[in-house]
Amino acid sequence: MDLRERIREARGNGWIGEVEGLQAGLDAATAKLNSLSRAPADDRPQLVDPGMPVFTDTPP
Repeated sequence: MDLRERIREARGNGWIGEVEGLQAGLDAATAKLNSLSRAPADDRPQLVDPGMPVFTDTPP
């Protein structure tokens, strides 16, 4: 069930606090998706190669 369906269900059951919480979550998710779609290509996170770990036989 997605957030919109859960909001409809909560409204139908009169769960005002639940509606407010779900709506806040939906608004935040929508804002985040909108900000990601507007981000210039240069601002996208870049992959980083962390390299391979080096193991030695000597105890620390």
